[in-house]
Amino acid sequence: MAEPTLDKFPKKVLASISVQTAFIISRLVVAAERLQLFRLLGTKRMNRDAIGRALRIHKVYRRGFLNSMVALGLLNGIEHGALLD
Repeated sequence: MAEPTLDKFPKKVLASISVQTAFIISRLVVAAERLQLFRLLGTKRMNRDAIGRALRIHKVYRRGFLNSMVALGLLNGIEHGALLD
């Protein structure tokens, strides 16, 4: 397995973040990797509900988690109702 690096992480996120924010971001990225979010979306486009069902994310947490990924620039919130409401 390749050693993780930050070269592909969005520069705007890395520009000025506090230690607390960096910790929260790292936990979100770790959660996404453990859920295999990026592998799931590697070859296809899916809406929020389809992603949640595929990864078995409870509805209560689905919107917040995926909106956090969009806010970090790791996912695209394409259309109204796709990821962002």
